[in-house]
Amino acid sequence: MALFDGYKDDILYISKNGTKDMFGYASSTPVAKKVRYIGGKSVEVNENNVTRIENRLLYQCPFEVQEGDKFKIYDKEYIVKFAEKVPDILGNTIYWEAQII
Repeated sequence: MALFDGYKDDILYISKNGTKDMFGYASSTPVAKKVRYIGGKSVEVNENNVTRIENRLLYQCPFEVQEGDKFKIYDKEYIVKFAEKVPDILGNTIYWEAQII
């Protein structure tokens, strides 16, 4: 079984970049992608000396994700608040973890 065979959740991915990527998609063009939902996470956020809790959804993505990108899931749009790539021990990227709200 390949690593990305388990990505079964369908989303529409919308990049925040105003330019087209190497596949010719621009920021306003939603692209159907497969991701894996891995759970939720509560994050403490401090803005303007006010602390609040954000409940975020966690997804593993077999493609590059950046903060500010959007996921459209079941006709609801979510924004990526945090994204990081997860490497193996040799430094090769395995997947990107996206926290959305």
